[in-house]
Amino acid sequence: MEHTPLYKAVRHGDTIQVRRLLSEGADPNEAWGGIDTILSVAATLGHTPIIRLLLEAGAKPTSYAVQAAAFGNHIKAVRLLTAAGAPVDAGGGHSPLLNVLHWSGLSREQQERLRHVLREAGRRELPAWYLRWRWQLRYGWQWRIRRWLYSMKQP
Repeated sequence: MEHTPLYKAVRHGDTIQVRRLLSEGADPNEAWGGIDTILSVAATLGHTPIIRLLLEAGAKPTSYAVQAAAFGNHIKAVRLLTAAGAPVDAGGGHSPLLNVLHWSGLSREQQERLRHVLREAGRRELPAWYLRWRWQLRYGWQWRIRRWLYSMKQP
């Protein structure tokens, strides 16, 4: 797939080029592959000035962009996206971002700073017992059936 000039400018962190392309009519909501957008690329790299430009140009903040910024430990980008009204939690039965942070590879101190920012934005964290219970309801029966079928094959 050929990337657009706006994608290349965002990827390289060229704020002036991004401003020029947006003024010429480039689409700030450009997406490919489903959830990946120009805004999520800027959030992944932590380019806060570019995120601000994209939001001013009408980019729609998504939960994926917030998660990308959080996993990259870009606290300013997380603050900017949540202030713009981005949903932090993906919804649809997915675990809240506060619960997923321990898989991000960040140190405990970095996680605590991010947790503080997300809690300020009014986000919730589900108890671990609830997540285990929900997983058992959703997937536990499949594992039990597989184990039972496997035991039936044994001579």
